[in-house]
Amino acid sequence: MSPIDKFLLSYLLIINLAAYIAFYRDKQKAIRGEYRTSELDLLLFSLAGGPFGSLIAMNKVRHKTKHMKFKILVPLFCITWSFAIGYCVSNGLP
Repeated sequence: MSPIDKFLLSYLLIINLAAYIAFYRDKQKAIRGEYRTSELDLLLFSLAGGPFGSLIAMNKVRHKTKHMKFKILVPLFCITWSFAIGYCVSNGLP
C-alpha cells in the first residue's frame, strides 16, 4: 500500500468517525435542549467523505431520520462516494 493510499484510507476512516460523533453529539444536545450543530455542518461531514458514518449514526441514534434532505442527501453521498472509491480501486488510482 502506497503512502497516498494509507493517507486516503486514514482520511476516510477519520472523517466517517468524526461524522458519526457529530451526529451523536448533536442528538445529545437536542435531548438536553442545548445549542445545536447546524444542519449544514452535518451535511458537509457527509459530503466531505463521511457519509457512511453519518448514515450509521442516523439509524443507530435515530437522528435526522425524519428530515427529507437528510433522508435523500446522506444516502446519495454514500452512493457517490462508493462509486468514487470503486472507480479509484478498479483503475489503480490513489
